[in-house]
Amino acid sequence: MNNQEAKLVLSSYRSNGRDAIDPRFTDPLAQASTDPTLRSWFEREQAFDRDLVSRVRRAPRRFPRRRQRCGRGRFFARPIRRHCVE
Repeated sequence: MNNQEAKLVLSSYRSNGRDAIDPRFTDPLAQASTDPTLRSWFEREQAFDRDLVSRVRRAPRRFPRRRQRCGRGRFFARPIRRHCVE
């Protein structure tokens, strides 16, 4: 596997580490640990992903949510519509 193929696979690696046990990532992760250029690219990619996730979590919601009952005592969140368009 060359670096371009490893980058293609590692670009879908989640920054929270859930994919560490996935066998599709074992070879690219091993290659990233030995190749300094691939390692630096992967570290920058993961830092960007973590930053993006934190910004999305901090972003205000566009619509306030309310909880509605959907049967058997369960609730689900649904945005409140302020204006009806017809």
